[in-house]
Amino acid sequence: MSHSPKQILVMRHAEKPDNKHETGLSEAGHRRADLLATYIPNTYGIPDYVYASSPTKRSVRPMQTVTPLMQQDRLYWGKGVPLDISFPDSMAKELGERLLTHKHFVNKTVLVCWHHGYIPELIKALGVENHGHYPDPWDPSVFDLIVSIDFESGRPLASQAVTPF
Repeated sequence: MSHSPKQILVMRHAEKPDNKHETGLSEAGHRRADLLATYIPNTYGIPDYVYASSPTKRSVRPMQTVTPLMQQDRLYWGKGVPLDISFPDSMAKELGERLLTHKHFVNKTVLVCWHHGYIPELIKALGVENHGHYPDPWDPSVFDLIVSIDFESGRPLASQAVTPF
């Protein structure tokens, strides 16, 4: 039996406004978040756990990006998927270690929505060697990429998927 998650999906929050003082999503970002709420479960299955980096005075975008997905759970799936916003984006390494060492993640699918500057650090903390399997650094203009990390082979294998919207 594997002692790792089955799969961890890592994505950046949806589009942000041009005004750097606004903390939420842009109109395009809200549209993307709504589309992700059906795309993720239809493509990867319903996640067992969802993480978004902690809201700050500068950004609530990761939490806003996963909110429609969490509403889908309450309305349709009824799984009670937990949303954890207790890790600030700068604690990407610690989150990675938690996901790999806590037994309640064994054979589970976890979705992580983060800020782009810390995503490579998170993916490295999940044990993925970068041989072109994820962007490092993450391009600040990219909002449509999901990195899927599969642990079923016994070691983490990453692949990239660009959302069709």
